Amino acid sequence: MPIFKYFTVVGSTLLVFLFASNAYLTDDESNLRFDGSLYGSALYAPRVEETRTTAELRFTRDVTPAVRVREVFAVFVPNERRRHKRDS
Repeated sequence: MPIFKYFTVVGSTLLVFLFASNAYLTDDESNLRFDGSLYGSALYAPRVEETRTTAELRFTRDVTPAVRVREVFAVFVPNERRRHKRDS
């Protein structure tokens, strides 16, 4: 079983090397290479003004039901074949 002994020795040596290099090579708090504000800008939270205007545009009271139905069916193309229909 020398292969298990080999992997045990090499694995533990690499693990010790990993922890030692992490302790020796890490940046201190004053000299960070990564700017943490990138995470803050990546998270998007909609502003209240944007939400209000979107809601007002989406649900207008002056639109009749016929116009809503016409807008829904306007996305369908006439004579469009069904995608899952098999040729017989």
